[in-house]
Amino acid sequence: MVIEQNLDRTVPFSVELRNIPFKQQEQVLFYIVDRLPKLIGGALDAGGNGMYLAEQARHRYGSGRIREIKLSESWYLENMTKFKAAFEDAKLTIPADNDQLSDLRALQVINGIIRLPKAKTETGINQRHGDSAISKALAYFASLQDANVIEYNPIPSKDDRYWEKDDLNISQKGAW
Repeated sequence: MVIEQNLDRTVPFSVELRNIPFKQQEQVLFYIVDRLPKLIGGALDAGGNGMYLAEQARHRYGSGRIREIKLSESWYLENMTKFKAAFEDAKLTIPADNDQLSDLRALQVINGIIRLPKAKTETGINQRHGDSAISKALAYFASLQDANVIEYNPIPSKDDRYWEKDDLNISQKGAW
């Protein structure tokens, strides 16, 4: 998800993997995230099968950037209304894709909380469970988090590190 100049959010692309081993999921995630310009953060579903990938991402990119989210009623209650409001206010743009739209339409209000039902949704021959809706909700959540500024002291340039003894104005013999 990209935060635009006017603070709108845009999902420029989406990648869906199906029946892929965890290690290859990790390789795809790292390949993409390593190439994202100005990455401020991310959030991954850390429940069930997602726990491994979320943990590996946190190790690679840091706990200040990556949030491991265990989806719960309290998380849905706190975050899904903001996500829904972004759509209603036209502050969030997603790819034009029928499957992703179906996933978003699968969200329901259950006991006063916007969430996915436990049943799978059917679209053609594919059984889906609304994963792209959750991925977008997690991305929106991540985009609202404070960015961590990493402070550091840069290594001096080569010219600053290597200087001649004459540059030191040493007048004593053998001082060098």
